[in-house]
Amino acid sequence: MLARILTLLLVVVFLPQLCLAQVPPEVAKALLSVNTTLGKDFWIAIPPNEVNPFPTNELEVYVASAFDTEITVFDASGDKYYKRQVKANEIRTLSDSRGETNWTWEIREYEQPVRKGVRITSKEPICVYVINSKTTTSDGYLAVPVSLHGTHPTSIAATTTSERHVHGQGALWSLQRKTIQW
Repeated sequence: MLARILTLLLVVVFLPQLCLAQVPPEVAKALLSVNTTLGKDFWIAIPPNEVNPFPTNELEVYVASAFDTEITVFDASGDKYYKRQVKANEIRTLSDSRGETNWTWEIREYEQPVRKGVRITSKEPICVYVINSKTTTSDGYLAVPVSLHGTHPTSIAATTTSERHVHGQGALWSLQRKTIQW
């Protein structure tokens, strides 16, 4: 019984990688493009995490790709660009400890448009994760590429509940107007 489970586990884990390794690069790109979390153009925002005085741990963006590629990061609040290399099948971490992310990206203004979006683009499909970590809590999410939500205003919301309170965070994205509102 244990041997069957281990064999099944090995097949499930390694078979897709072995099959993809035998596929020409153009076909592999087409197959990987079916996954809607992959894209070449992302806009991210950093939701508020706790109150300002809480000590910060890290503000990091994780970028991964099945291909060697270069990413361009644009900070809309400061009109700054920088580029980083992403190696195939490795995670590239953009971190505040190296000055690649900035705590001023955290959106603390409510009910007003702000210019605090961060755009990440690449030539090859990438996947983007974001984490905002403070001493008592961490907020993180998987970014959705622009190709999935387009430039029309999109409402993004998350709600968590406790015994007595309902906590909510949300954003209204409008890339046509270049606004992100929490």
